[in-house]
Amino acid sequence: MHKLNRAILMCIVALAATQRVSIASEMRSASLLGFVWAADARIAPHGGSVAFTRVHIDVENDDYKSSIWVVDTKTAASRPITFGSHDTSPRWSPDGGQLAFLRRENNNGEDHKGSQIFVLPMNGGEARRITRISSGVQSFAWSPDGKQLVFTSKESPPPTASDLSSIKPKSERKSVIITDPEFKRDGAMGLIDPNEHTHLWVIGIDDALPQPITSGIFDETNPVFAPDGRSVYFASDRRAKPWLGHRDQNIFAVSTDGGPTRKIFDINGPLHSPAVAPNGKTVAALGYDVGVETRSFNQTDLFFLRNGQAVNATEHFDFTLGDDIGSDALPPIGNISTPIQFIGNDRLLTTVSKQGRCALVEFNLRSGERKDVLAGDFQVIAFSANADGSRVAAVIASPSSIGEIYFIENGQPKRLTDLKSQSLANIRLTTPESFWYKSHDNRTVHGWILKPANFDPTRKYPMILEIHGGPHMAYGYGFYQEFHLLAARGYVVVYVNPRGSTSYGQEFGNLIQYNYPGNDHLDLMAAVDEVVSRGYIDESRMGITGGSGGGLLTNWAITRTDRFAAAITQRCVSDWSMFYYTADLTLFTPSWFLSRPFEDPGEYSQRSPINYVKRIKTPLLILHSENDYRTPISQGEALFRAMIALDKPVAMVRIPDSSHNLSRNGKPSLRIERLQHIVDWFDMFLNDRPSDAYGLGIKTAAAKRSGVHSNSARDTE
Repeated sequence: MHKLNRAILMCIVALAATQRVSIASEMRSASLLGFVWAADARIAPHGGSVAFTRVHIDVENDDYKSSIWVVDTKTAASRPITFGSHDTSPRWSPDGGQLAFLRRENNNGEDHKGSQIFVLPMNGGEARRITRISSGVQSFAWSPDGKQLVFTSKESPPPTASDLSSIKPKSERKSVIITDPEFKRDGAMGLIDPNEHTHLWVIGIDDALPQPITSGIFDETNPVFAPDGRSVYFASDRRAKPWLGHRDQNIFAVSTDGGPTRKIFDINGPLHSPAVAPNGKTVAALGYDVGVETRSFNQTDLFFLRNGQAVNATEHFDFTLGDDIGSDALPPIGNISTPIQFIGNDRLLTTVSKQGRCALVEFNLRSGERKDVLAGDFQVIAFSANADGSRVAAVIASPSSIGEIYFIENGQPKRLTDLKSQSLANIRLTTPESFWYKSHDNRTVHGWILKPANFDPTRKYPMILEIHGGPHMAYGYGFYQEFHLLAARGYVVVYVNPRGSTSYGQEFGNLIQYNYPGNDHLDLMAAVDEVVSRGYIDESRMGITGGSGGGLLTNWAITRTDRFAAAITQRCVSDWSMFYYTADLTLFTPSWFLSRPFEDPGEYSQRSPINYVKRIKTPLLILHSENDYRTPISQGEALFRAMIALDKPVAMVRIPDSSHNLSRNGKPSLRIERLQHIVDWFDMFLNDRPSDAYGLGIKTAAAKRSGVHSNSARDTE
């Protein structure tokens, strides 16, 4: 860690400590340092306790620490049971007598990197290391008899005869030969090794060496044992060129002794997260059928096999299965949720995103019935249940809580933890107001308004419009530090789910296909009009910001209107053609554009904000991570260079050692810096706090604002 970062953090800690002395303080960027997260709640088979990953910030090392805790479901008493610095993924043995988990530790001279599996006896004793895999372990699952574990690792097993012809030889040269289009991945901080694949391994609890049960040029994920323990189900895309056409993972099975794989489950689209009924007769998975017509958004459904045929159990349920609600305050590590879980032979539990909420829902495969197990104005970010579903553990976040462990028995929820008293001690929070409004074409859109504390409707407030990325995701009833921070600075924060957002049905999510950005921008402007019409917004002090797809829409908006006095574009897209050629993914093309840029550059040009940069009058701050491979930093650089050439008010902040996910799991010091830049820029232009930190020679924000603002809310097409 850089010494500068450590010094800054220590000063921030001292400042935060003084703030906590007061009875009630406002949210600060440094409040992040006090956050404590609960992740990956796992209920014991007997239902008497819940194991979870507890995460907090290690200020000294500018990192996150995690350990495994257990909380009693009757008394709510909690205690740590592991004391490593990076312990995650607690998993109970079938009899509840042992708890396996992943630990990442210092190598101590050993040639091992990544996490290893440890097993802790629950009747006393020390945790015992089970694996010594040089490439580390990614995920694992217990066998039904508790004698084996299956795990995934990038460790390369010895090649088989059939593998030899497909393995790419390693060169002694330092240069890298690339033959696949997806050769880098955001967050990996480097190139993908074409010879490195994720495979399945099995190890006995008392064995010394693990045994590979898959090999070759394909990747396997989501392993789960069959009830008889003789085979393992997993998800894999076995196509030689998976980047061509739509996604197409299938569910396979392989014997625990290895051997050929068997395709079990196939639909016209991708499947993942297999689950097997206790009687072994039903296999279920999550996925989607791509249909006859290409869509940019495909809603996740629940599929199961009946008499060898795939059945869509949620075909007539028009909401997304899984948690699609975005947040900047989810657990930065260890945030693993159970996608689906059988509770009996015909019933399944899974999460459902619906109108900005994420609920826990039970589906009956035999009757087709469904019922809410846990639903409300909150976000279920993780869950697990005992065998018959009578007892459930869940991590629940809300607009006023970054997450607590709850226990549900006989339909009654009970909170087991009080992490809010640690994470948000003495921080004054306001509750967002949900609102629905009509857009330009009379379509109804959902949003929220977060007001400052002690809000006075007779006053005029500056306003910030926040735009989510994806674009196929959603804002909702989660916790957003950035929004609370801005509200604490006196801003009214508006955040909405324009067309293209998830949790409002298949049709709404797909409305932006071949028109992104487009009418979603008009949804956003209609939201501004709606809030302004309420009479408490100062139209001369409005700002706009968003990240990723929200950065794209921020760029688009300020080329269409000059109603905003300041803008911040974060990890943005400015040039679609450049995105096609440089992003870490390629699969977006068939569903987002009608052609490829070398076939019809005009389509890409028309939807690229960079080509309308001459229209921009709004002072713009460009925030971008140096190691962003999803929306490479060249996207921000292009916009910066163009605005500089046109002598427009612009500054660029390049954040080192960070990826596209900086705001969610980046280094704590850098997350704080990012938040402070957002506050400083908006304060400079909207809150009359002059500053020359960005080299713009600003004497007063009010003077600068008056030079760029007009009252026109309409597009400048």
